[in-house]
Amino acid sequence: MAQLPDSEVMAGRVPPHNLNAERSVLGAMMLETEAVARAVERLHPEDFYYQNNARIFAAMAGLFGKGQPVDFVTLTDALEKEGVMEAVGGYDYISSISTFLPSAAHVGEYIKIVEDRSVLRRLIRVMAELTEDCYAASKDVEQILQEAEKAIFGLSQSKHTRGLVSIQEAIDQVLDQIQVLSEEGSAVTGLKSFNALDNWLAGLHPSELILVAARPSMGKTALELNIARQVALRNDGATIALFSLEMPCDQIAARMLSDVGPLPLANIRTGQIDDFSKLWEAAAKLGRSSIYIDDTPGISVMEIRSKCRRLKLEKGLSLVGIDYLQLISGAGSGRSENRQQEVSEITRALKIMARELNVPVLLLSQLSRAPERRDNHRPMLADLRESGAIEQDADVVMFLYREAYYADEKQGVDAAQLSNIAEVKIAKNRNGPTGTVKLTWDAATASYRDMDTRYEEPLYGA
Repeated sequence: MAQLPDSEVMAGRVPPHNLNAERSVLGAMMLETEAVARAVERLHPEDFYYQNNARIFAAMAGLFGKGQPVDFVTLTDALEKEGVMEAVGGYDYISSISTFLPSAAHVGEYIKIVEDRSVLRRLIRVMAELTEDCYAASKDVEQILQEAEKAIFGLSQSKHTRGLVSIQEAIDQVLDQIQVLSEEGSAVTGLKSFNALDNWLAGLHPSELILVAARPSMGKTALELNIARQVALRNDGATIALFSLEMPCDQIAARMLSDVGPLPLANIRTGQIDDFSKLWEAAAKLGRSSIYIDDTPGISVMEIRSKCRRLKLEKGLSLVGIDYLQLISGAGSGRSENRQQEVSEITRALKIMARELNVPVLLLSQLSRAPERRDNHRPMLADLRESGAIEQDADVVMFLYREAYYADEKQGVDAAQLSNIAEVKIAKNRNGPTGTVKLTWDAATASYRDMDTRYEEPLYGA
């Protein structure tokens, strides 16, 4: 039997491995072509703890890649040509593998055991390297934390792979969804928020990264909170996680009370409440909803993902809101040459998180100053700050625009006539149409509401 690799034995403790599972995988590969395909899809030579097994697997994968059969004769011939036959244990070891197979029907389980042990060993190595960095204290603490998050996030993502799905399976899923929607009689297939937005987006859908971008003070935080409130109150059992990197949780709560009341936000902040019954009613109504707030400044994607996973396990999860992209850890290191790369990594990680958790992620973002330099200040996709990857990763991109924001530039126009109209431009919609939605802006409560008029050009029905 092969000996344990000395380099892997640390302080007398043997890293996780399973020799029988490794041999069972190799044995199945020598007997069935399907087993070869399944193993090559999920495993790599480095996933095998024993070096001889890793070399044998590599030889098998090489034969499979060339379209050649994988059996005792072809395998030993390939190993002989590579000059590693004796190193892997010779003909006796290859022969023992070909006969060592508890059950070919369970090859998937054997592959999973080998895969799981490999992930544990890699995690041990990552933690050992991080421990050395911590003792050496030769790197900045933030750098070590970022490297740790990135490494562990990468390991975690390697466990969330999915095999090929037949078109018939995909069609069956779509038909089941259509049947359910037909019986419900609703054109909104996702989470309900504003009627006007639902009319264009058909709701907020799982796995989607939804970007809301605007210039500072345009009201994007208010829109996010209003959408969260709508989702919480209009969808039975909805649970929302809000990550506020700029505003503390008590200010978030005050804004939401002002919106639900409705009560002037200034009065809530100063305690000058004329009708406390409205405040208690709003507090009770909002308190019954499942909204959770995290106001950790400079939080990382890894932390957001970890907290969301825990919340989903404990309470369920329907929607994640993040305010805002440029404040997430990793996007503000000050190294301008890496700025685009950092933002790209963050948006990609958030899109992966949306898919893994199967919830819509509502992400706020700042816009560049480009709209200020144009006569027409309405934003466009080219105005997204730092990285084109934002547009690429997002399923939906919405721009917020209020003409009253630029009222000082307009001659002969009363700003009061403009202050209550807001435009939400749907500039990108991966699974639907694009267009502009109008909402009413209530400056007193710092909130948006559906306009009284019917939604222009209804696309999915009211």
